[in-house]
Amino acid sequence: LAEKLNLPIIDIGQIIRNYCTAEENLEGADCNLMKKGELVSNELAASLLKNLLANPIYDKGFILDGYPRTLEQLKVYDPLLDKVIFISLSDDVSKERLAIRNRLDDTSEGIKRRLAWHHENTNEILDYFRDKKMLIVVNGHSTEEKVFEDILSFLYS
Repeated sequence: LAEKLNLPIIDIGQIIRNYCTAEENLEGADCNLMKKGELVSNELAASLLKNLLANPIYDKGFILDGYPRTLEQLKVYDPLLDKVIFISLSDDVSKERLAIRNRLDDTSEGIKRRLAWHHENTNEILDYFRDKKMLIVVNGHSTEEKVFEDILSFLYS
């Protein structure tokens, strides 16, 4: 998608993992949470994103993956998104896909905790974007080509 739209992609999870691998941050409270497969504080995620978006390479747009996950996170920092895409998947397929990523925080227990958190916490932010007519929900069980096509249709509408 980033290649097709000629936009940089920001993966907030990867930004946080990079932050937590820096020696001076290794034992911080947020990084300890991340190592256990839990989410870092809204403040850390927002601060890292805000600092990154200060770079002029993002002035013409970007694709943001993984932020905001809650309304509270959006209140801490609003990156002023134009459109929001939510790829819907069953828990079973999510677990399968997460398990093959081979990341340290993708333990069976960590995945279970994050999925439970997701079910408990994301409806409010999805409703917020739905009410603003900014949200499309894409069936992630479709083929990769169909998901891509659905996303492009939404973006160009």
